[in-house]
Amino acid sequence: MEHKNGLLTFIFALCPGAGQMYLGYMRRGASLACLFIAIICLSAFLNMSYIGVFALVVYMYAFFDTFNLRRQTPAQAQANPDAWLVDPAVLLGADWKGLAKRYHRVIGVALIVLGAYSLYQNFVAPALYGISYLWEGLWWLRAILDGLSTVVVAGIFILFGVYLLRSGEGRRSTDDDDYIGYSGK
Repeated sequence: MEHKNGLLTFIFALCPGAGQMYLGYMRRGASLACLFIAIICLSAFLNMSYIGVFALVVYMYAFFDTFNLRRQTPAQAQANPDAWLVDPAVLLGADWKGLAKRYHRVIGVALIVLGAYSLYQNFVAPALYGISYLWEGLWWLRAILDGLSTVVVAGIFILFGVYLLRSGEGRRSTDDDDYIGYSGK
């Protein structure tokens, strides 16, 4: 592995993923950059700023990982090839088309929810804000509009959690089937 310039390594390390890319780890760098941006976007989209703390964790990991990669010996570099942090084939499965067919309803509902949210944000909410500012007695409408997206997302999380809990109720592990309790004799 070619030894890279220390100043440039430091400058690129300041941007999550760029340091890894500068050192030749394109997949690893792209994974870190996408993860960092996804966390920030999710935090902004959900209006939950505390999720952004995880972006700081990714930032620190990417920063120090850059210098760990730079410090590798040629043998270590050969043993540590460039790879995605999460392999898309593992995440989606080898048969990703089959995955899309199995979960087509979930994907469809997600697309409908995103489309409805986009219409709400771009057309309905501005119109309702205009009406609420036109009549001062509608201050409560502004309060509802300010918190509506967070309430909807929280409701979706709660419903999804309830669905997951209910779908796992009837399942028991096969390890418990052959268990015989101590009868005391």
